[in-house]
Amino acid sequence: MISMSIFKNLKSSYGNENMLQEAWSVKATLICSIRKDGSVFLSSSMDVKSSLTNADLAKNFA
Repeated sequence: MISMSIFKNLKSSYGNENMLQEAWSVKATLICSIRKDGSVFLSSSMDVKSSLTNADLAKNFA
C-alpha cells in the first residue's frame, strides 16, 4: 500500500510510468513506523541506479 502511493508520487514528479521504469533500476525496502506522538517516520534502503540522488528522493517523501 505504502509503496504504491510512493510510486504514484514519483510517477507524477518524474513523468509517465514508462520514463520512470527506464530511468530506474530500484530495489527498495521501505519501513514505515508511527511514532507515539502520531507522526509517521519513513525510512528507506534503496539500491538505485539512476540520475536521481538521495536528496532528490528525500524531498519527494518529505
